[in-house]
Amino acid sequence: MKKSLYLVFVLISITGYAQNKKAIKNFNLGVEAFNKNDFKTADSLFTLSAKKEPHKDTYFNLAVTKQKLGDHCAFCDNLKKASYYGSGEASKLFEINCVKMDTVYYTSSLNKENIEYYCIYSIEECFNKKSFYFFKKFKNADSTLCFFVSPINTSLYKEDDFISPNFDVEKLPLKNMIFSPCNHEPSYPGGGQEMYHFMICNMKYPDLAAKNHTQGTVYMTFFVEKDGSITDVKVFQGIGDGCDEESVKLVEKMPKWNPGKKDGVITRMPVIFPITFIIPVRL
Repeated sequence: MKKSLYLVFVLISITGYAQNKKAIKNFNLGVEAFNKNDFKTADSLFTLSAKKEPHKDTYFNLAVTKQKLGDHCAFCDNLKKASYYGSGEASKLFEINCVKMDTVYYTSSLNKENIEYYCIYSIEECFNKKSFYFFKKFKNADSTLCFFVSPINTSLYKEDDFISPNFDVEKLPLKNMIFSPCNHEPSYPGGGQEMYHFMICNMKYPDLAAKNHTQGTVYMTFFVEKDGSITDVKVFQGIGDGCDEESVKLVEKMPKWNPGKKDGVITRMPVIFPITFIIPVRL
């Protein structure tokens, strides 16, 4: 009953500014079919409506319908579309239902007195997207190094190996490990999970980029001041079609960061920040 009420509410709101009459008609018929538990018909109608006029509420309702039909990946796919078009609720549901985030501590370092290796990772299984953030902690010095593992041209290691506690990090070739100090760098408040939540709730795919199927990574530069505020926001390397401007808006909308430190003293520091635009399916 709760979902039906939500769908009726969306029906009222979408008719206020949707432009395509055919899209509105299919949307309304989709709501009627959904409320009659005819989910296959609702699926077809919401799909037709989205093709005529992509809209966050249409994709959200299509996601709910896919869930009713037992298609989890289509559920996630349409939540992601809805979030691109500005649905905060879809973003939260995507994060909860479609992304696995966890930390794995590698047992290979348990017997070492002063060193601990661990990895924070996120997995979007339906999109075959995995992200890994590696850390090497020196317990006696109370410091931590971040490191990136570049591609390894061997069949010995696969991405799934990285999320196993039995993975021996120290057997990785040093040439494939890029270290950098991370314990005193500026950081997003709440860590990676909160940053991911902010990005997915606030990022909007530019209409021109969606139309031209423009994808890629925009590299931003900015400074985190001593009070955590963000200043001097610039596009270091862009991809065009509105993505550069959207990236600037996104960074400027961020809350204050945790400021960086140098030799224990809070210091103004630069940050290079990548923002990736990916269209999961053809819009």
